[in-house]
Amino acid sequence: MNNNHLTPWTVLFLGGPSGTGKSTLAREIALHHGAQVLEADDIYLAVKAAADEAQLPALHYWDHGRDWQKAGLEENVDWLLDVGKELFPALREIALRHVEDRLPVIIEGDFLNPEWISTILGPEICAFYVREPDPAQIVKNYLEREGGDPQDYRARISVSYGERLTELCGRYGIPCIEARPWQTAWARAEAELALGSGG
Repeated sequence: MNNNHLTPWTVLFLGGPSGTGKSTLAREIALHHGAQVLEADDIYLAVKAAADEAQLPALHYWDHGRDWQKAGLEENVDWLLDVGKELFPALREIALRHVEDRLPVIIEGDFLNPEWISTILGPEICAFYVREPDPAQIVKNYLEREGGDPQDYRARISVSYGERLTELCGRYGIPCIEARPWQTAWARAEAELALGSGG
């Protein structure tokens, strides 16, 4: 179903760290605008399954005994950005296909590198990022979503990644909003996108 007349964009990249509410926000925006949602995690798994490790080493980084839970914060953040760089050609092709077919889509996930995403932004391709600076809130979000034990270190990685993404978004002119208050997240993102497009 083509509901592109409902929104000024055809492709919306919604990035940010794990546990910040991106998926929930993406579903709300998609419902409002009649768009599909694609998860970058699924694209990551598909590309990794087909990828040669020599060509795309970041996708296979943890396959040989490295443990992300024992790696430093910076190593984990660098990996997330490196995967975003390696996934970018696939993300670009998906975005351009949706623009050509005028089928609105939201591509959301951790693996959206602002430096690379910025190279294809324009009238029909927009982006914004979400961050949550409080690790305790992210731990709470993980528990509500997944159950199990508190994941403090994973939340610290998320906060560090959010800080790096905020810096990169500022450098490349991409809006980055605070996740909370949840009720106004989309309105705040929409306002930022309108400012960026001169609206």
